[in-house]
Amino acid sequence: FADSGRVGTICRDHCIAQGLIMRACWDTMVFAPPFCITREEIDQMVTRARAALDATLADVKDEMA
Repeated sequence: FADSGRVGTICRDHCIAQGLIMRACWDTMVFAPPFCITREEIDQMVTRARAALDATLADVKDEMA
């Protein structure tokens, strides 16, 4: 992508809209769940992350080479 870090910011915003806190390090997304996370919470986290990634793809797919 032309602007390094922009897509990560878009994805981070979609994560927040999904109720998921993820950190964007440029265009890389970082999970930092607690050690005491349950299987149900992991499933929920992955579902929300996938929704955010799908929304990000929809936003930027026209820019992909």
